[in-house]
Amino acid sequence: MEINTYRLETFDKTVLKIIEFSKKYKTDLLGFKNLPFYDFYLFVKNLPYIADPKKIETLSRPLYTLNPEYSPRDCDDKTILICSFCELKNIPYKIIVTGKKNRFHHVFPEVFLNGVWKIADATYPDRGGYGINIFEPKIKKTFIPI
Repeated sequence: MEINTYRLETFDKTVLKIIEFSKKYKTDLLGFKNLPFYDFYLFVKNLPYIADPKKIETLSRPLYTLNPEYSPRDCDDKTILICSFCELKNIPYKIIVTGKKNRFHHVFPEVFLNGVWKIADATYPDRGGYGINIFEPKIKKTFIPI
């Protein structure tokens, strides 16, 4: 697998890449197309969390994130999986960037299903859940893909 690297100095640039990858690589998830959203969400949530290398931000297309031999697999990679699935199934979504203090450090999607926006943070197998924040953010920024 060929890996591309990009300099991502801000969360705005990271989110733009998340949106780009979600649209560009949605076909990586064709094998999941018949799954209901919640089943796919649980599948992603149960993938092991693997942090980025120290001081390096990585973003992976779904094909890499789904490969059990590939790492990392952190919040932005799992966000790309969920957003790519939404792109594939035409489910509206937003990307939320949050921080516990005065610095952004976490990203996750919200999805619009059954007339309601729900948090779909699949970052950790053992924390949070569908519709639940993993922490109470001090700062928050919402991005709506076009």
